[in-house]
Amino acid sequence: MKKYRIEKVTVNTLDEYINAIKDMYCPWNIKTNYDLLMKVESYIKSNLRKDDYLDIAYLCILKFYDQQTLIKNFDLLYELDKKGYVEAIRLLGECSLEGIGMEKDISFAYRKFHQAADNGYFVAQYFLGTSYMYGIDNIQNYELGIKYLTLAAEQGDAFSYQNLGYFYFYGIGVEKSYDLAFNYFKKALENGAKKAYTSLGTCYQGGYGVGQDYNQAFHYFKLGVEMNDSEAYYFLGRCYEVGRGTDINLEEAYNLYLKGAEANDIPAIYRLGVFYEHGIYVEKDYKEAFRWLEKAADKGDTDSEFSVGYYYLYGLGVEIDLLKARNYLEKAANKNHPRANYELGNIYINSIGVKKDNKIAFNYYKKAMELNYPSAFYMMSQFYLYGIYVEKDYQIAYKYAIHAHGKGELMSNYTLGYLFENGYFLPKDLSMAIAHYKKIIEIDKNVLYRLAIIHMELKEYETALNYALEAEKASIDNASDLVKIIKNLL
Repeated sequence: MKKYRIEKVTVNTLDEYINAIKDMYCPWNIKTNYDLLMKVESYIKSNLRKDDYLDIAYLCILKFYDQQTLIKNFDLLYELDKKGYVEAIRLLGECSLEGIGMEKDISFAYRKFHQAADNGYFVAQYFLGTSYMYGIDNIQNYELGIKYLTLAAEQGDAFSYQNLGYFYFYGIGVEKSYDLAFNYFKKALENGAKKAYTSLGTCYQGGYGVGQDYNQAFHYFKLGVEMNDSEAYYFLGRCYEVGRGTDINLEEAYNLYLKGAEANDIPAIYRLGVFYEHGIYVEKDYKEAFRWLEKAADKGDTDSEFSVGYYYLYGLGVEIDLLKARNYLEKAANKNHPRANYELGNIYINSIGVKKDNKIAFNYYKKAMELNYPSAFYMMSQFYLYGIYVEKDYQIAYKYAIHAHGKGELMSNYTLGYLFENGYFLPKDLSMAIAHYKKIIEIDKNVLYRLAIIHMELKEYETALNYALEAEKASIDNASDLVKIIKNLL
């Protein structure tokens, strides 16, 4: 088998290209230099079948921009394949995979890729490694994926090192190992993978496989930006936004997010939406926030899908559209966004644009609770407190309420107050009930009615009347009747 060297060289002239090919190097910048590409194509075309390596280069160029001419030269490709040139073998597999000049045949394509890879060709090894890991062509095999990426990496292929780092960092197909991930990212950088700057910055920022060091994280993110890595703009922007490894500089953060957005980096687009939503550095502008958030949502960003759904639900920066609100919230909820599930529960229990359905509401709240959203614990306590869809169970109501209370959810005080007021599961204790209800007067006027009832029971009629009048002023149901009853007791 005859194969190229692993080194990837940059060429700027026709002579440099020809010499690189004859020395079995891969000139990787040829596709970005159209003028040079045309000169190379013209030269090789006029010298066709005089040098096998130049012939292979010609066929690869045709695959890039002139597939019809490639098809006309398939006899040359088959000839080079039979001679055992691994790049020709790989190219034939690629043509078979894409159905260029021949029937699309995934099985045949992968046999050719394996033939080239098993004879040490790093490009084919990298292709097989990533294909098996990501399940491309519906063929997923983590064991083979790691095997071929490792083989390519051992030859010094930077992209294979980078991908191995990624898989070990997230534990995809292998046991998660931050130590291995960090070392692979270092190797990727040493071999020229620009994206490794951002990956190493992430490791230093979170202390993954190395001691946490915000200064080093900032350093690598900055180098990533200098290398034009689209993801680095977001990470460096966050450093400036929160003062991580550098002083807070919101203007710099904003400008970096803009550059990231221009490069279609989704987290950067999302942060611009957040800046306009909360008025960070810029004037608060829900319309502009929605514009950015919708861009990120339509690219599949879960947080943005939730935000866009929320904006449509409450008419923030856009007209209320309950159908679109529900659609976006469902997208986020299906990807386990806690608050999206919670808001969908609210939609169904309050019949907002849909028929009231306590069962659906319960299931959404339950999922939000399982995702640890504090308010969902409170809503679940209400279901069991009043027997909504489920049987009343004061012990379960208390369990969820105390859990919500521990997470700082203020409305849990209502459930706890009600249990103390009535002696359900907890010993009856009106002073405790009053204490809990008073904590949420500002956010739930319904407790004014409950406080009036308690003070009536304590025969503190003046205080009871004051609460009842406040409840009446807040248009709480039955408050007017309660005012009349208390006045008759005075």
